[in-house]
Amino acid sequence: GDYDVTGVQTCALPIFDISIPLSPATPVFPGDPPVEIETVSSIDQGDSFRLTKIAMSSHAGTHIDTPSHLLCGGGQTEDIRLDDLIGPVYVVEFNSGQPLNESDCRQAGIPSDASRVLFKHENPNCSMDWSAAEWIAAHGIILVGWDEIGRASCRERV
Repeated sequence: GDYDVTGVQTCALPIFDISIPLSPATPVFPGDPPVEIETVSSIDQGDSFRLTKIAMSSHAGTHIDTPSHLLCGGGQTEDIRLDDLIGPVYVVEFNSGQPLNESDCRQAGIPSDASRVLFKHENPNCSMDWSAAEWIAAHGIILVGWDEIGRASCRERV
Protein backbone atom coordinates (compact mmCIF):
# COMPACT_ATOMS: atom_id res chain seq x y z
CA GLY A 1 0.00 0.00 0.00
CA ASP A 2 0.84 3.65 -0.04
CA TYR A 3 2.50 5.20 2.99
CA ASP A 4 2.71 8.86 3.93
CA VAL A 5 6.39 9.60 4.43
CA THR A 6 6.00 13.36 4.79
CA GLY A 7 8.63 14.63 7.17
CA VAL A 8 10.57 11.35 7.25
CA GLN A 9 14.30 11.94 7.06
CA THR A 10 16.43 9.61 4.99
CA CYS A 11 20.01 8.75 5.72
CA ALA A 12 22.76 8.24 3.17
CA LEU A 13 24.78 6.17 5.64
CA PRO A 14 24.38 2.40 5.67
CA ILE A 15 22.51 0.81 8.57
CA PHE A 16 24.01 -2.31 10.12
CA ASP A 17 21.89 -4.59 12.29
CA ILE A 18 24.36 -6.04 14.79
CA SER A 19 21.81 -8.09 16.72
CA ILE A 20 22.36 -11.81 17.28
CA PRO A 21 19.43 -14.08 16.32
CA LEU A 22 17.84 -15.97 19.22
CA SER A 23 17.75 -19.75 19.13
CA PRO A 24 18.45 -22.62 21.53
CA ALA A 25 22.05 -22.42 20.20
CA THR A 26 22.48 -18.77 21.27
CA PRO A 27 25.48 -18.51 23.62
CA VAL A 28 24.59 -17.42 27.14
CA PHE A 29 26.66 -16.13 30.04
CA PRO A 30 27.87 -19.02 32.26
CA GLY A 31 25.17 -19.81 34.81
CA ASP A 32 22.35 -18.13 32.85
CA PRO A 33 19.48 -20.32 31.64
CA PRO A 34 19.59 -21.38 27.97
CA VAL A 35 17.24 -19.93 25.37
CA GLU A 36 14.19 -22.18 24.99
CA ILE A 37 11.77 -21.78 22.08
CA GLU A 38 8.66 -23.96 21.96
CA THR A 39 5.84 -24.00 19.41
CA VAL A 40 2.58 -23.89 21.38
CA SER A 41 0.24 -23.87 18.38
CA SER A 42 0.94 -24.10 14.67
CA ILE A 43 -1.04 -23.46 11.51
CA ASP A 44 0.84 -26.44 9.98
CA GLN A 45 -0.64 -28.64 12.70
CA GLY A 46 -4.21 -27.43 12.08
CA ASP A 47 -4.34 -24.60 14.61
CA SER A 48 -5.87 -21.31 13.52
CA PHE A 49 -2.73 -19.36 14.47
CA ARG A 50 0.90 -19.80 15.38
CA LEU A 51 1.96 -19.20 18.99
CA THR A 52 5.51 -19.57 20.32
CA LYS A 53 6.67 -19.72 23.93
CA ILE A 54 10.10 -18.21 24.57
CA ALA A 55 11.99 -18.61 27.87
CA MET A 56 15.35 -16.91 28.43
CA SER A 57 17.24 -14.59 30.71
CA SER A 58 17.33 -10.87 30.01
CA HIS A 59 21.00 -11.32 29.00
CA ALA A 60 20.40 -13.75 26.14
CA GLY A 61 21.56 -12.69 22.71
CA THR A 62 21.71 -9.02 21.87
CA HIS A 63 20.40 -7.04 24.83
CA ILE A 64 20.80 -3.83 26.74
CA ASP A 65 21.98 -3.44 30.30
CA THR A 66 20.68 -0.47 32.19
CA PRO A 67 22.39 1.27 35.11
CA SER A 68 20.25 -0.86 37.45
CA HIS A 69 22.20 -3.92 36.26
CA LEU A 70 25.14 -2.77 38.39
CA LEU A 71 23.84 0.15 40.46
CA CYS A 72 21.18 -0.08 43.14
CA GLY A 73 18.56 2.51 42.20
CA GLY A 74 19.96 2.93 38.68
CA GLY A 75 17.80 3.54 35.60
CA GLN A 76 15.59 0.77 34.22
CA THR A 77 14.90 -0.40 30.66
CA GLU A 78 11.78 1.75 30.42
CA ASP A 79 13.95 4.83 31.08
CA ILE A 80 15.93 4.33 27.86
CA ARG A 81 14.87 6.28 24.79
CA LEU A 82 14.77 4.29 21.55
CA ASP A 83 16.56 7.19 19.83
CA ASP A 84 19.56 6.57 22.08
CA LEU A 85 19.90 3.05 20.68
CA ILE A 86 19.91 4.01 17.01
CA GLY A 87 22.43 6.22 15.28
CA PRO A 88 26.04 6.64 14.23
CA VAL A 89 28.52 4.59 16.23
CA TYR A 90 32.29 4.77 16.57
CA VAL A 91 33.92 1.31 16.51
CA VAL A 92 37.03 0.66 18.60
CA GLU A 93 39.09 -2.50 18.19
CA PHE A 94 40.24 -3.53 21.64
CA ASN A 95 42.26 -6.73 21.93
CA SER A 96 43.91 -6.47 25.32
CA GLY A 97 43.65 -9.35 27.73
CA GLN A 98 43.08 -6.80 30.50
CA PRO A 99 39.87 -4.91 31.30
CA LEU A 100 39.34 -1.72 29.30
CA ASN A 101 40.49 1.26 31.38
CA GLU A 102 40.55 5.06 31.17
CA SER A 103 43.93 5.09 29.45
CA ASP A 104 42.65 2.71 26.76
CA CYS A 105 39.66 5.03 26.19
CA ARG A 106 41.90 8.08 25.84
CA GLN A 107 44.21 6.27 23.39
CA ALA A 108 41.34 4.86 21.28
CA GLY A 109 40.89 8.09 19.35
CA ILE A 110 37.18 8.30 20.12
CA PRO A 111 35.93 11.55 18.55
CA SER A 112 34.74 14.19 21.01
CA ASP A 113 31.29 14.22 19.36
CA ALA A 114 30.83 10.41 19.52
CA SER A 115 27.75 9.49 21.54
CA ARG A 116 27.78 5.76 20.80
CA VAL A 117 30.81 3.44 20.92
CA LEU A 118 31.07 -0.24 20.02
CA PHE A 119 34.08 -2.14 21.36
CA LYS A 120 35.03 -4.93 18.98
CA HIS A 121 37.34 -7.48 20.57
CA GLU A 122 38.50 -11.05 20.29
CA ASN A 123 38.80 -11.77 24.01
CA PRO A 124 35.55 -13.49 25.12
CA ASN A 125 36.05 -12.28 28.70
CA CYS A 126 36.61 -8.64 27.83
CA SER A 127 35.30 -6.17 30.38
CA MET A 128 35.80 -2.59 31.50
CA ASP A 129 36.99 -1.27 34.81
CA TRP A 130 35.44 1.58 36.78
CA SER A 131 37.86 4.18 35.37
CA ALA A 132 36.69 3.40 31.80
CA ALA A 133 33.03 3.67 32.85
CA GLU A 134 33.71 7.06 34.45
CA TRP A 135 35.61 8.27 31.35
CA ILE A 136 32.75 7.17 29.07
CA ALA A 137 30.14 8.91 31.22
CA ALA A 138 32.23 12.09 31.50
CA HIS A 139 32.51 12.28 27.71
CA GLY A 140 28.76 12.14 27.10
CA ILE A 141 28.74 8.70 25.54
CA ILE A 142 25.17 7.41 25.90
CA LEU A 143 25.64 3.91 24.51
CA VAL A 144 28.46 1.38 24.80
CA GLY A 145 28.37 -1.93 22.98
CA TRP A 146 30.40 -5.12 23.25
CA ASP A 147 30.51 -7.71 20.50
CA GLU A 148 30.93 -10.68 22.84
CA ILE A 149 29.59 -11.99 26.11
CA GLY A 150 31.65 -10.28 28.80
CA ARG A 151 31.87 -9.95 32.52
CA ALA A 152 31.33 -6.72 34.39
CA SER A 153 34.41 -6.29 36.56
CA CYS A 154 33.29 -2.89 37.84
CA ARG A 155 30.49 -4.62 39.75
CA GLU A 156 33.03 -5.39 42.45
CA ARG A 157 33.45 -1.66 43.17
CA VAL A 158 29.73 -0.84 43.30
